[in-house]
Amino acid sequence: MAVPSPPPWAPPHELVSRHPALHHLLFCNSMPHFLQIHALSITTGSASDNLAASRILSNPALSPSGSLPYIRRLFLTTHKAEAFMANILLRAYASLPNTIPALSFFVESLESSRLHHPDATTLALILKASADAGDLSFGKMVHAMALKLAQASDVSVQNFLVRIYASFRLIESAKLVFDSISNSNDASRNIMLGAYLKCGLLDDARQVFDDMPGKGVISWSVMINGLFQNNRFSEALELFNKMLMEKMEPNESIYVNVFSICAHLGAIEQGRWVDNYLLKKDFTVTVRIGTAMIDMYLRCSCVENALNVFDLMQEKNSMTWSAMITGLAINCRGEDSLKLFQ
Repeated sequence: MAVPSPPPWAPPHELVSRHPALHHLLFCNSMPHFLQIHALSITTGSASDNLAASRILSNPALSPSGSLPYIRRLFLTTHKAEAFMANILLRAYASLPNTIPALSFFVESLESSRLHHPDATTLALILKASADAGDLSFGKMVHAMALKLAQASDVSVQNFLVRIYASFRLIESAKLVFDSISNSNDASRNIMLGAYLKCGLLDDARQVFDDMPGKGVISWSVMINGLFQNNRFSEALELFNKMLMEKMEPNESIYVNVFSICAHLGAIEQGRWVDNYLLKKDFTVTVRIGTAMIDMYLRCSCVENALNVFDLMQEKNSMTWSAMITGLAINCRGEDSLKLFQ
């Protein structure tokens, strides 16, 4: 789940007339070019205007050519920085694999008094970073801050609070936040659904799922995957069949799970039916789906079916080859397995 991004921005004519550097930002595609524009903004006074400064900040922070440490220094030297300016950097930091720098930037902004009034977007972004970093203490601190700033009722903040509590299996805390959401959306319900499933509370998860109005494919996927992960194979298969009866189109993850479920149950007829269903629907058989089909057929000793799927796959990865080689060996086709390996 991501915090919604702002729409693309183009400077109005009157702003460009006051700050010519903003026009050049629209065509900036390299750091050397940006440095020239930044120098222009300083000499023309644009850098002292918060709206203009925010656009200067956003360009390198959100582009592949950007230098976050450089932009961080720019922000920390900005006079009277506002929350929306901090959010530009937090959004960029929160998108990185390692989100710890986002946490340190947030603390530094508060301690330096650059960020006086974090808004709901700021708190949602930092909660996402806390969850991704696995830092429960930081998340609790932000929760307390949200309560103090009267931002705890914002649905994005609440969603990330549920997520971080659920990730540490603090299901009661997650449920307290979830129950306080006055206008819960699909994202809120899917997060709570996943929280119950992660903690093995399948009956509670099913209650949330059944109470969902107009369930989307993500909700079906989360529920089916949760049942599968908790070894409730027959129930997961029943839910898949119900999904088809309700005219919902499964996604890749659901098909992968269904083929794995059929393999565990030895339900080869159902697996063959799903295989044919994909053909009739002209559904693209991805590497993940194809590999799951091969594994199912080989576990059920349907070697020729597995070979047919393998031969038709236009793309294969190491998992595909491993499933085919191992499956052939298990089915007493050692010579064929060896040939494939070579």
